[in-house]
Amino acid sequence: MSALPLQRNASGLALGLAMATTTLFASTTQAQTLDIGVMGELASFDTSQVAGGVWESQVLMDVYEGLFKLAPDGKLLPGMATDHEVSEDGRTYTFHLRQDARWSDGEPVTAEDFVTGWRHLLKPRNASK
Repeated sequence: MSALPLQRNASGLALGLAMATTTLFASTTQAQTLDIGVMGELASFDTSQVAGGVWESQVLMDVYEGLFKLAPDGKLLPGMATDHEVSEDGRTYTFHLRQDARWSDGEPVTAEDFVTGWRHLLKPRNASK
């Protein structure tokens, strides 16, 4: 057996390992996109206009974060709010927002943003679903 096939095999193995290592590290350090398959076209990104199925709700929950969210066991977890209080008469809720809460453009999330969202949802002319 000549040295040439061994050299080719060794070179091929080294190249293959180099490519696998590069691919492995490139994929973990350069990943910037998450692709998620959905079952159809979302009716709207306006949460007041979506009354569809579970998959539509899941897409909106992936895009927006509410004041709180539910754990799989049904327990309340912090979302944009870290805590809340309810008045003695049960008519006033006070939410404490995370200090680091920011929109995708870097602007801070404010209590007024949530007030605006709720008012939009409740306006009859918006025909919320």
